[in-house]
Amino acid sequence: MKKIVILLLVIGFTSSCQTIVRGSEEMVSINTNPEGAKVTIDGNESGITPLSTNLSRCIDHNIIFEKNGYKDSHILLTRKWDAFISLIAFGNLLTAIDETSCASQVFNNKEINIILQK
Repeated sequence: MKKIVILLLVIGFTSSCQTIVRGSEEMVSINTNPEGAKVTIDGNESGITPLSTNLSRCIDHNIIFEKNGYKDSHILLTRKWDAFISLIAFGNLLTAIDETSCASQVFNNKEINIILQK
């Protein structure tokens, strides 16, 4: 029984390598034309463009852009299941660790470029 528990732990650590290697966040670059727009992500001010920030892969993100003299703009940054990365570990008993930590998710767009309208 002890050997089975140890084997399951080893399988779990190797199958959850996405969580260790990739983590649960992803770097996203955010740019506007013109630069200097205030960026609000999920209701929190995050900075001024150009901006690079780590965002959780566990949820989609609502991003709002504001600049004096321009119309406010917003996008929804969505994510998807990374089939290639997830299938590498598929079949291991504890791949749920990667699903829970969202390491198997990726954003549909890692570089956001918005043209602000007057």
